[in-house]
Amino acid sequence: MGKLIKYELRKNLGMLIAMLSTIGAVEIYFLLSLAADKESHVAVSAFLMPIGCFLIALLVFILGVTSYSRELSQKSSYLLFMTPHSTLSIISSKVLYTVVLGVGFAALLGGLLLLDIPLLLDYFGEWSGFAQMLDNLLGTRNLSLAAFLFTALFFALTAFCQVLSMVGLSYLSITLSATLLQNRKGKWVLSVAFFLLLAWLNSRLAALWGYDVNSIDRMLDTLDGALQACLPGLLQAIGVLLISVFGSAWLLDRYVSL
Repeated sequence: MGKLIKYELRKNLGMLIAMLSTIGAVEIYFLLSLAADKESHVAVSAFLMPIGCFLIALLVFILGVTSYSRELSQKSSYLLFMTPHSTLSIISSKVLYTVVLGVGFAALLGGLLLLDIPLLLDYFGEWSGFAQMLDNLLGTRNLSLAAFLFTALFFALTAFCQVLSMVGLSYLSITLSATLLQNRKGKWVLSVAFFLLLAWLNSRLAALWGYDVNSIDRMLDTLDGALQACLPGLLQAIGVLLISVFGSAWLLDRYVSL
């Protein structure tokens, strides 16, 4: 499995270097703007940071999907599936590659935000006001800082798993189109149609046990309540991901001619 993940990393090394270079350029621009005391440049760089974080996160998961799509589209794709690894291992490695990439970039961007936000607020003289506002907010909710951070972590983990489940549905959609059309043209159209259908069904399933806004508001007053609010969505996301991975491997083994 480790060798398969390394293979994915090497294959997309150019794109990864470009993404890291972009993050570094924006961070250097921000720090230089602070050092030069150029308010307009500080504002521009601060505006670029969240946009850059969003685009990088989007690219991470796009890479995970396009990597699998290329494997089924290229004429040499059969070579990977002829290696001494099961189809399930190969597909699982692509998902784990996306997880490794996502966690790595999340840690990097999260660390930079923890460094940059205090610097930005301090530059505009808002740091003490922000700290007071956060303290007042936690006080009204009877939450400790630790409970607040764990609550944020639960929701971040749920969101991450839900995005991974969308990647899994993308894999399943691509595999279904390859199963029906094999090497014919227009597979991507069918893949998109399958993905939209599966994503809609997934959202309808989530709505069956979704909490109303007032219920969630009460739950977030406690750490246990936050976990209770996150758990259904988290379990569904993990279940959808597992079904997608095992379903894709089963279709590839039985019906797809590489």
